[in-house]
Amino acid sequence: MVGTGAQAAQEGMAGFAVKLLLKLMAANLAFNIFARLLGCEPAFTSFLFDPAGLFDDYYKFILSFPGGAGVVPSDLFGLHDRIAAAIATTPYHGVDGLGGAGITHFLAPPLTAVICLANLAAMHIVDPAALFVGIIALMLVCWCSIAARLGTTRYESIAWAAIGLASYPMLMMLSRGNIYAGLAALLICQSMSLALRGKAPVVAAICLAVALNIRPNAAPFAVPLLLLFQTGRWRALAVLAVATALIFALSLAVAHALYPDYTIGTFLRGLHNYRTRYIVDNWGLAYGSSLMGAVQFFAGYRPGVEAAAAVPAALVMLAAVVLFLRRRISAALLLFLTCSAYCLGSSVIADYHLLVFVLVPAAVARQTALEGRRPDTAEWIACAAACLLLGPKNYLFLHGFSWQVVLNPAIMLGASLAVIALRAGWISASAPGAGYWRAARAA
Repeated sequence: MVGTGAQAAQEGMAGFAVKLLLKLMAANLAFNIFARLLGCEPAFTSFLFDPAGLFDDYYKFILSFPGGAGVVPSDLFGLHDRIAAAIATTPYHGVDGLGGAGITHFLAPPLTAVICLANLAAMHIVDPAALFVGIIALMLVCWCSIAARLGTTRYESIAWAAIGLASYPMLMMLSRGNIYAGLAALLICQSMSLALRGKAPVVAAICLAVALNIRPNAAPFAVPLLLLFQTGRWRALAVLAVATALIFALSLAVAHALYPDYTIGTFLRGLHNYRTRYIVDNWGLAYGSSLMGAVQFFAGYRPGVEAAAAVPAALVMLAAVVLFLRRRISAALLLFLTCSAYCLGSSVIADYHLLVFVLVPAAVARQTALEGRRPDTAEWIACAAACLLLGPKNYLFLHGFSWQVVLNPAIMLGASLAVIALRAGWISASAPGAGYWRAARAA
């Protein structure tokens, strides 16, 4: 039974997170409305991706696969003409685009390719707009179900559901139509939710295995999967390894059967094409949150920058493991450092992948409630950073790129270093600056 003081602390954390997120959303929205009234450039009039790219990651990408030309999206909100114009302007290519100047759909891992081909087949039966709305509705219901289990009180469950639904990453995912990123985030959250509660290690491992087959960069989450389970951890690790390999092999076989041009060779060439365009040519810089993106914002691409930018993420992950094994950080802080390493270390990571940070305030609230205490300075820093990452900060732009591509990795890296320094004993919670966090907690 959670005591009154602990419950108040929980609800204080949930309230803090909701209020901070809503203030961030309202502030950026007000700025965008004001910029629109003043007739400013399009970049200043929305904190989301370019409105001209509405639902591109769903329709434009899926319709690039064989048979997509015969599908006609509904004209809801001018969708038909918008998608047709997007395909004509910046199309995804097939085999003919490998090695070319554009981008190909072979960048999709086998499981993502199967998802696309299944959706394409369904579009010949179901209205494409209705299909998309149905998929999104199902994903939102799944998120609410996950949030209900993250919370230990009804108030908390509603708060985490609301934060996820109203967050900048969720809105970015919806506006782009990137159901693959949304599915990967949901699977990661479900896996980590089970790990936090010490329940169903096999199910948690399978969820993460599916996520890895959509988003291989999510590999850092294998660490909390292994560390958080008191029993069944090695079984979970074995299931994760076997399931990841099995899903990859089966997906590759199905994708090849449905689309003979899709092979391991074309997939690897598609990844090379993707790296050339999105990393070397900077296509992946806009609305991203990787440390490499922050470096490229100032200096552009330089050989070796990928490896160099991944080093801080690796060190954050290493520190997280060492501190957790030494019982210096909680499960909640382990998750925060893992989420930070996941985003910082990815060469390209669009902002819709930041949705995993909803786990942080939820995990802190759960942990402190179970221990019957209030969050400490390190936990408040992690929660404040997570909320800042879940909210938009698109105010200033340089050459069409928002300064948020620098702010987000700076928040992740700065907060991670602060948490590590506090829990490693390098600095004291009573050091200069700690008063700010005490005031924030009181507020």
